[in-house]
Amino acid sequence: MRSKFSSLQNLTKGSELSFAVRSSATAEDLPSASFAGQQETYLNITGFKNLLDAMQRFMHLFTLTELYLIELIKVLIT
Repeated sequence: MRSKFSSLQNLTKGSELSFAVRSSATAEDLPSASFAGQQETYLNITGFKNLLDAMQRFMHLFTLTELYLIELIKVLIT
């Protein structure tokens, strides 16, 4: 990851890089329910450490909100 980040820095010739980090789900847009817009997005993330910190926020399997919505509409997760 560090090497890819460094490669991007080299391509932009030292310009400050800014990233968006977004969670995602396999069941975001089902015919019976839509989870679109229910996920979290962090914008304008700068610096390698901040990028890793933002990514680590999504290293959990499910948030309480997602579990509640899944139970509410009985979505089968595969």
